[in-house]
Amino acid sequence: MLIHKQLSQTPSKVFANFGYKPGGGYNKDQTIAHVYTVPWWVDSLGNGDYQSIFISSLINPQEVAKILEEVKPDILSLYPTNLESILPFLSDEVKERLKLVVVHSEMSSKEERESVSEKLGGAPVLDEYSSEELTRIALELPCGHYHLCEDTVRIDVVDPETMKPIKNGTGLVVGTNLLNTAMPFIKYVQGDLVTIGEQEPCDISWRQIEKIEGRQNDAFLRSDGLIIPAGTILDISYRWMFDIGINIQEFEIVQTSPTSFRITLKEENLLKDPEKQQKSFSHLYQLLSIVFGQDINIDFSIVKNFPKESQRKRRPIKREF
Repeated sequence: MLIHKQLSQTPSKVFANFGYKPGGGYNKDQTIAHVYTVPWWVDSLGNGDYQSIFISSLINPQEVAKILEEVKPDILSLYPTNLESILPFLSDEVKERLKLVVVHSEMSSKEERESVSEKLGGAPVLDEYSSEELTRIALELPCGHYHLCEDTVRIDVVDPETMKPIKNGTGLVVGTNLLNTAMPFIKYVQGDLVTIGEQEPCDISWRQIEKIEGRQNDAFLRSDGLIIPAGTILDISYRWMFDIGINIQEFEIVQTSPTSFRITLKEENLLKDPEKQQKSFSHLYQLLSIVFGQDINIDFSIVKNFPKESQRKRRPIKREF
């Protein structure tokens, strides 16, 4: 399914991003287009209010732009690299309609976001810092600061060597998810580096961070030189697990050459079911072939346990060439 109405986590985050706009900003009549891989299970809040449209991130940028032309969203939520890829194909009408773009899941600089905002005709392009384990961590707001989402997560920034909290400087993110009661993450070492400094005066009282220094996933490369962002590969892994119905405890997708991949996963049920193993492999091969546009080679294996690594978060997606 390439387009589907859905409700994502976007309404809550754009509500925060939109707090600056006179008249309340984000309202129930506006539509969000959410470029992602797996659709949410409902398409609105309440009786058709706060409509959300899902567009698959696995289709080509021209097609995404055509769909946006049809649905004419007020708000767009997607990865920075997906935004960059569709930008040349967006019509003036779509650009004029947009009131906000929220980018997430990949690194982007403030200068890059401001440049894209100009190309869109002035619609603000603001960043969301989040993770699967800790949910929303910080939002870039129009005041110019990143503010920690202290209603959803408790964050400490610690020295990478001593693991002691620091007040100023660059350190590791350690977080406690305040929303996830089914599988609590308490003092979880995210593996990302952020910089904190003196808090600047602001109407918003949530703590500020100066800069997000980097996430550890690597972008992949096609034979023609096209960059495939790590977020797209992560999307493929979500789509794969969602379609096949497998419960992966850990995984690693490594690109060893422009057409070769080493994929390792821990999934106990697959170890006992050769038929499902083959089905899983075939579907993943199909999804990766769509993105890489040619025949590929996959070294696919299932393990009982991954080797223990350092206290930092495992890099499940990486490139070795």
